[in-house]
Amino acid sequence: MQALSLRILKTALVALSSGISCCLSAQSLEDLGVAHLVGEAVAQNSARSIVLSDANLITLGVMDFDPNEFFEFENIDVGNETSLEQRSQLTTYSLPWHFASRPLSNRASSQTQLRLSYIATEQDLIFEDETVGNPLEETTFLLYAEHTWRYQLNQAWHLRTGIGGEILVYDNDLAYRDSTLKLFAPYFDNALFNTSYKVWTLDPSIGARYQGELMGYRWEYQVAYRYAIGHSFDTDSHLQDTTVEAGRLSNSATIHFDTPDVWNRRSQIRLLARRIDLGADAVPAMGTHHYYELGAGWLIDTSNDVSFLNNIGIGLSINIDSELSGGSLVILFNESM
Repeated sequence: MQALSLRILKTALVALSSGISCCLSAQSLEDLGVAHLVGEAVAQNSARSIVLSDANLITLGVMDFDPNEFFEFENIDVGNETSLEQRSQLTTYSLPWHFASRPLSNRASSQTQLRLSYIATEQDLIFEDETVGNPLEETTFLLYAEHTWRYQLNQAWHLRTGIGGEILVYDNDLAYRDSTLKLFAPYFDNALFNTSYKVWTLDPSIGARYQGELMGYRWEYQVAYRYAIGHSFDTDSHLQDTTVEAGRLSNSATIHFDTPDVWNRRSQIRLLARRIDLGADAVPAMGTHHYYELGAGWLIDTSNDVSFLNNIGIGLSINIDSELSGGSLVILFNESM
């Protein structure tokens, strides 16, 4: 679930439904004893959006599939009916923009990048009557900006530091159709449902990259650590005022295999293996402390055709051990070749 954590909602609904009569005299979520869940929902939703908007952390493609239908993975979680349903409910778009790199010395340079992301879900919340769905629509816009500094230690190693930040705008809309759930509408609205808020964060980072050869093929290893910390603002309720934190550690290895030219353009097959470790609010938001991704893609160099498009291609990606485990057909562009 992209925004309001399903676990948080179930906790709130179970707590409230344990004594519906108490709602008749209660005035607010504080009186019902579940006010803390609102802040948790804001923090986890924001951390999840930060992860989902970064293509270096998770790959969501144009078509999802269950890898278990093609191979036997035994005890490895590569997806199930629940995770594939969540992937199908999720829509993400990101528009990255990199400004030209500026040399600072023979070994150092700096660069600024921007990214505008859109994340949306449409789903039915099921409460007491399983035949009645309560449509929930959620949208998140996220504007990310970062300035980085790179230093070349030697021919193989590069160091990188950066300071960035996000502005996140969230909105949701729930239609109450379940007769029992309608009793909770006065308490949920403008706090958990039918609400909006904004979040700002600072997001410093540090990382390194190694490039070398393996059996005659070019390969690279990258490690990056980011920690976003910020606060919600412009909220509908004081219960939504909370601190947001999201730690992300990414380790990835990529190997490149040159293939014959296509229409006089260089082409390449790329294999990728990646592990993501999460911290703070990102852990409950993604339902795990860490997960893995495996990917393969075929790229064609288009740098001489379109100024802003270095390459384009198609590939497959498999997410392992997260709430969004599963396979995806992906469109690749501006990847390292």
